[in-house]
Amino acid sequence: YTESNKYGEDFSKPAVLICNHQSHLDLMPMLALTPKIIVLTADWVWKNPVYRYTIRKAEFLPATYGMDAIMPQLKSLVERGYSICVYPEGTRSQDLSIGRFHQGAFHISQTLGIDIVPMVIYGTGRALPKHGRLLRKWLVHLEINKRLSPSELAAMAGQTTREQASWMRKWYKERYTELADRFEQNV
Repeated sequence: YTESNKYGEDFSKPAVLICNHQSHLDLMPMLALTPKIIVLTADWVWKNPVYRYTIRKAEFLPATYGMDAIMPQLKSLVERGYSICVYPEGTRSQDLSIGRFHQGAFHISQTLGIDIVPMVIYGTGRALPKHGRLLRKWLVHLEINKRLSPSELAAMAGQTTREQASWMRKWYKERYTELADRFEQNV
């Protein structure tokens, strides 16, 4: 596992942490960043008998309820210093490509007035693919990028959450391709 954090992000200030989603393994490097993270989950994870007790005690929330329905809980968590981890694709990638981004992370950022910290993960989808059952030896790398305030994101990507999600997806596609090219040239 390797990590790059050239902007010196220390996670001391709550933010919406966004990351591409390739594997069940994606969560481990994210949770290792700071103890003050909650994760928005899929409904099946929320109801899963293996995970259910732990994620509810950790105050993770199901995104399937809708952002407006869980906004009071998110606001309370942010006021207590927690960052909110969101996988904007909503599901793990089948082929390691960057899927369509949902607007929820950007809605949370705008509504609560908190920054977005984009992170790109590489290698988890090769180590444990979406429908894989065996763990493979593969480099996993997490790149932590520059924190963006809601106003900075609006200036770069547009005012609406749809424009921001679309712009950010394009950015992720470019950045992920650069990382994959860099790491896979030595394979």
